[in-house]
Amino acid sequence: MVSDRLTPLERVLDRLKGVKAQNGYFIAFCPSHDDRRERSLSISEGEDERALLNCFAGCDYTDVVAALGLSVVDLFAHNARPGSEAQRAKKAREPKSKTKSEPQQTAVTTDELPDGTYWEFTSPGGEVLYIQRHKGAYYQKTGEDRWKNSLEGVSQVLYGLPELIDGVCAGETVYHVEGPKDVETARERLGLCATTSGSTTSWRAEFKSYYAGADVVIVPDNDDPGRKYANTVAQDLLRVARSVKIVHLPDLAEGADITDWLDGRHAKEEFFALVEKTVLYDGTEAEPHPSEVEAEPHANGSSVSIKTLADAITVEDHFARDAGDKLYRFSGGCYRQYAERYIRRRVKELLEA
Repeated sequence: MVSDRLTPLERVLDRLKGVKAQNGYFIAFCPSHDDRRERSLSISEGEDERALLNCFAGCDYTDVVAALGLSVVDLFAHNARPGSEAQRAKKAREPKSKTKSEPQQTAVTTDELPDGTYWEFTSPGGEVLYIQRHKGAYYQKTGEDRWKNSLEGVSQVLYGLPELIDGVCAGETVYHVEGPKDVETARERLGLCATTSGSTTSWRAEFKSYYAGADVVIVPDNDDPGRKYANTVAQDLLRVARSVKIVHLPDLAEGADITDWLDGRHAKEEFFALVEKTVLYDGTEAEPHPSEVEAEPHANGSSVSIKTLADAITVEDHFARDAGDKLYRFSGGCYRQYAERYIRRRVKELLEA
């Protein structure tokens, strides 16, 4: 049994050989490969007290953890945390005659916060670090019942971080959505292990370490910022996750999300069927569909409709669409993502012929 009295960094260092202190970090022999001379493993402590591992010889993060006889969850300071769920805080007061603007830097009490629904962002140990007003401002905790409208000096975290860590450790599929409201929807109505960074602009590349070895399904809102956010998250997670999918929900209005989709009388069985049908994300950057591009002149001077060429290519080759109207091309014995890229290349070749 791993001792709870040790910090995550101490747990790791206690199991390593050849440990040497450097300027703010440690080096040691990597237990995941024959490393009796180089000391290729770097060990340091993150701002949230997690142990950070990096093998310069290229060993996978999860292989190093396994070789130490630990699990990913042992690298985080979350043992004996209070409570089992990150709670959302709601407050409603009698309307005042004077409209109140959100405070900027002055610390306020909970009662002085603007009316609305607030979502708690906690450390791996369950300590509330800051709250987010629904689709609004962030407030960091500065003391007992004291909040400041700023995240300056605070390490940003994923929503429901303790549950995410437990879910990854238990081998659950992780569902990444766009906001805390959708996390709660995914948990309560679909029974999922879900998380979010908070908004389309809040993702940080360092968050990827929490998804190490997990199967991840990203469900974006139906708009350009949502799709861009999903691709950014997916690109980062490809480096550490076991698998990544991006599921685009069908029959969604512009800007709508998974909560709206379920409110539209779509069943959970339909959702899981969509997840099952969606192919794995392979890191290929999506491009606009060829039909969205206007006609261009052919090399011989005639005007050619790109849509006409694109349609002809889809007839010539084997293509299929999923329930979300996403196009796939049959190649190498299976249907592959981003058929649009292939179509654009073929159209360009035809135009230049």
